[in-house]
Amino acid sequence: MSDIATHYLVSRIPTSRFSKPLQMAILLGTILPDILSHGLDLILESPRYFVVPSHTILGTLLYSYLASFLFEEKIRGRAWGMLWVGALLHILVDLCKDSMGAGSLAIFAPFSMKRYSFDLYEPLFWIWTVPVAFGLFLLWEFLIQKRGNRVWE
Repeated sequence: MSDIATHYLVSRIPTSRFSKPLQMAILLGTILPDILSHGLDLILESPRYFVVPSHTILGTLLYSYLASFLFEEKIRGRAWGMLWVGALLHILVDLCKDSMGAGSLAIFAPFSMKRYSFDLYEPLFWIWTVPVAFGLFLLWEFLIQKRGNRVWE
């Protein structure tokens, strides 16, 4: 749960600039990789090599395209882009996790199975990461309330 909360809170900041359907696309994109990987892993009991694409650049591009069909046809192209942006934000947050030297993600699969990780925070210590993300979220919401649509200026 803390992982999804962190992804949501981090993605909420850049979404405030867009229309509601595109905000939804980014937010859905940020949780899409975990929904896919956990769903494939738990429900289908699929092998790990089948789950890995949900956290790769190419895999998220494909999954975002498929998920874009949930949106109206007139915004489907932009929704695809926003879904992918959200998925890339998800990958960026996951890359920051400490994976104890094993490397977190093979983001360039299938071209390279080398795993990468920035090892900036320990995911088990969510007690620190969620409040920081929530604090950024509250600050951003305050700025939106104060400045309205001019928050990016």
